[in-house]
Amino acid sequence: MPKKKVKATKKSSGNNDTNARAILTLLVLLVAFGVYLLFNNYQDNLLNSPAMILFLILVFMLFGLLLALLYLINPQKRKR
Repeated sequence: MPKKKVKATKKSSGNNDTNARAILTLLVLLVAFGVYLLFNNYQDNLLNSPAMILFLILVFMLFGLLLALLYLINPQKRKR
């Protein structure tokens, strides 16, 4: 009698990784929206003060870190 063929199961990262990526992406979007609301509320005060430069530097650093986080949690897979 021939042996039964066993299907090779593909190892997937599972739902936990997908859920973590979705939550981190949502967190990044919420932080971006929060920074937008913060700037929108204090726009007049920021534009007329020297703190505008500091605010812009902190915003660029924050979004640079958030984009790096998004890049790290969603690695691109090359097709050969």
